[in-house]
Amino acid sequence: VVKRPAGSEELLNEKWDQCLSNLVVKAALGAGFGIVFSVLLFKRRAWPATFGLGVGAGRGYAECDREFRNAA
Repeated sequence: VVKRPAGSEELLNEKWDQCLSNLVVKAALGAGFGIVFSVLLFKRRAWPATFGLGVGAGRGYAECDREFRNAA
């Protein structure tokens, strides 16, 4: 099977797919850690889960931004 070179649109689609999946995974992990800390340490308050979600989403966004800036 001969692989043809990927076009720029396909590369861009792959980067977006990777960025969005990375953002979702990091946000979910952050929220999960926040929920665990909320249950164990903070008497089931909502702010640790929200904070973890924000930190995870921010980390995913930063990695995505770095990936697109390095491509230019």
